[in-house]
Amino acid sequence: MKILVVDDEKSIRTTLSEFLREDGYTTQMAEDVDDAKRCLAQQAFDVVLTDIILPRATGVDLLKHVRQVAPDTLVIIMTGEPTVDTAVEAVRAGAHNYLTKPISKQTIQQAVRQAARIKSLMDDKVRLEALTRHYQQSLEQMVEERTRSLKNSEALYESLVQHLPQYIVQKDLQGRFLFANQHFCQLVGKPLPEILGRSDADFFPAEQAAKYVQDDQRVLSTGETLEFVEEMQIPGHGRRYSQAIKTPLYDGRGEALGVQIIFWDVTEKKIAEDQLRQLSRAVDQAPVSIVITDAQGNIVFANPKFTEVTGYPVAEVLGKNPRILKSGDMPPEEYQRLWATITSGQEWHGEFHNRRKNGALFWENARISPLRDAAGAITHYVAVKEDITDKKQLEAQFLRSQRLESIGALAGGIAHDLNNILAPILMSTALLRDTQANLESDDMLQLIENSARRGSDIVKQLLTFSRGSQGQRVPVQMQHLSRDMDQIIHETFPKSIELRVQRDAHVSAVLGDPTQLHQILMNLCVNARDAMPEGGTLTLRLEEVKLGKRTVFMMGEVQPGVYVKLTVADTGTGIQPEHLDRIFDPFFTTKAEGKGTGLGLSTVLGIVKSHNGCLNVITQPGKGTAFEIYFPACLKPASDSPANNNQALPQGDGRCVLVVDDEVSMRTVTVAILKKNGYQVVAAQDGKTALAELAACQDIRVVLSDLMMPGMDGVALVRELQRTHPHLPVIIMSGMADSGDVKPKLAALESMGVTRVIAKPFENRDLLEMLHKTNS
Repeated sequence: MKILVVDDEKSIRTTLSEFLREDGYTTQMAEDVDDAKRCLAQQAFDVVLTDIILPRATGVDLLKHVRQVAPDTLVIIMTGEPTVDTAVEAVRAGAHNYLTKPISKQTIQQAVRQAARIKSLMDDKVRLEALTRHYQQSLEQMVEERTRSLKNSEALYESLVQHLPQYIVQKDLQGRFLFANQHFCQLVGKPLPEILGRSDADFFPAEQAAKYVQDDQRVLSTGETLEFVEEMQIPGHGRRYSQAIKTPLYDGRGEALGVQIIFWDVTEKKIAEDQLRQLSRAVDQAPVSIVITDAQGNIVFANPKFTEVTGYPVAEVLGKNPRILKSGDMPPEEYQRLWATITSGQEWHGEFHNRRKNGALFWENARISPLRDAAGAITHYVAVKEDITDKKQLEAQFLRSQRLESIGALAGGIAHDLNNILAPILMSTALLRDTQANLESDDMLQLIENSARRGSDIVKQLLTFSRGSQGQRVPVQMQHLSRDMDQIIHETFPKSIELRVQRDAHVSAVLGDPTQLHQILMNLCVNARDAMPEGGTLTLRLEEVKLGKRTVFMMGEVQPGVYVKLTVADTGTGIQPEHLDRIFDPFFTTKAEGKGTGLGLSTVLGIVKSHNGCLNVITQPGKGTAFEIYFPACLKPASDSPANNNQALPQGDGRCVLVVDDEVSMRTVTVAILKKNGYQVVAAQDGKTALAELAACQDIRVVLSDLMMPGMDGVALVRELQRTHPHLPVIIMSGMADSGDVKPKLAALESMGVTRVIAKPFENRDLLEMLHKTNS
């Protein structure tokens, strides 16, 4: 037998054809009525198996066509939406069978076999009529059963719709309610009879009801389903959110009847989604890095701050382990403790010394916590990390300052004793040189004097480092000092070192000690020279800059304002990281033995601090070092340093001086110098002895006293002298005039009118000139 299978669903007609071929039949397929008519025109078929609902024409239309062109061909009708009307219409039109989808293999095969038998019996009119009557009875019984089934289905559908948790309503073309389920009735607090025939305006605020009407018209005009989430206000329920689906309603002829709406409350879901979006924005805009890894430690999420801090784009790190940030500076045991802590379900808190994508090192303070699923198993780890590099640098700077202050306190403490040791040596060499005539003795005295001066310079550098020892402060043009340094470099530095000078056209003056500022340049340039044994480039840069609040906060020692910036940069060996924290420590040096005392940079730092400035070091091993020094700009005009005085030593002309010093060597050499230069001298070892000598000798014209003495010190002596000898001038000697311990004593002396102070060790000339001025 040849069978024509007609269905607009390809999968259905293909499946049915396969079922029939397996049962031994020959099949051909058509997708609609027109296609079926073409097939019928080309050849004869024993059976036409057709769906009742087809595009443009129905299966009943095809049945009528078959009755006209091939009255002996049997027609079997299939439908997915069985109703009494369609079944009766099909049977009355001459259908030989009526099948309801879905159709099983067994059902279709049985139906076709039944059709085959009908075909074979058609020649026997009596049997055909009997069979037809039997078939019609069976069909009527089936229709009756189908009708009962449909009624049961309708009752089940109504029960389901009434008890669904969604709100379901139907409205006519004028927006009047045709149907509402129990859930909607409960929502508006009205029974169904009071809802039917009314509109949205009777239950919702006017603006909201107008919006519903607008949506209904849109659905009816387009015939499309409309789905959306919107805010809904219902009296007694407050503001809620609902998700709605609106679809058009049609009758059997395809005419629009109205709109069906199904909606449900999604307030909690909407709030959760809003919170999730807010959380997502918070994570994206967080000032800390947030990283989430899977249970194996591979990155599955990182926020924008992570990229800002590390330099790695998020796409580049997904699926990778955070170990890509390792700097190698942290011990492996720390990472092992971290992993053991978080895999055991506990939170880990600590610091990382990591490396950015560009190779720069940075510090992070991190908290890493496990995330669990509903069963309690660890699925992910979340790390919240804060970049604390600036904080670490400030801490290191603070600790360095504390260490330097401690070293400075020690240096200042020994300065007095060192000065008392060196002063007699320096003063004695001048006396001995006048008494020794041979060259060999003169050379030996020169050696002693040079060694003592070198020791005195070291003490001065220690005091400069520890106390910021101050000389005379005048406005100084750094351009002049820089040019002097240019000449020294050209004349004394190796030719393999190229000097580059960069000076702004206008740079303000600096209020400072010209000698000390020159010393800064000299120390830094010499260090730069030593860092380039094979040659290189030495750059001196002088400019005027303005420092803002953030910059000075990072420096931690200066105020915002205008500064003169001096930069000394080299292309030498650079400073190793392990040495960087110690370069300003006194006596710390990486130079070979005999090449340096280790006081150069400590002296520079002391001078900079004493000038209310700050210092920054930029270095990279193998690529060079730059020292950046900032001095507060001074708007006063610069002045020159006083010239040296080369006149003959002033003489005492027999005037009597009382020398008071507890150091025997200092007292002895001072007495000798004064006597040699025409003074009469009375010596005392402390304040009490000095008062006794004053009582015994009425010729004393001036008192030369040490400041720090056991028993009665210089301040106590002056206080007593002002009571007993108010007009007797006093000169104070101090081995640590800029010490923090001595400054209060000097202030006390100044309040009593004593302003002449000479610092040990001093030149013989300085002492004699001060005595001469005091007696003038």
